[in-house]
Amino acid sequence: MQKSLDRKATARRVKATRQRLKRSQRRAGLILGGGPRAFQKYESGEVAPSEPMRILLWLLERDPRLPDVLPERLKDRETA
Repeated sequence: MQKSLDRKATARRVKATRQRLKRSQRRAGLILGGGPRAFQKYESGEVAPSEPMRILLWLLERDPRLPDVLPERLKDRETA
């Protein structure tokens, strides 16, 4: 039961963070990693984000300007 509640809470946080960044699920997955369907799976609770992804999302919650300072090679993914 607790695991299910944790996954739902995580899914809500992932979605809120992505929306704050003004990125679609596809763009978020391409820029931050995981592929074009990763955020769809995270936000539905189908898959839990990996520990590195949770840390990245935690950092983005605290400083939404972070994508603006990502290395250029990651920004290139956004146009893919």
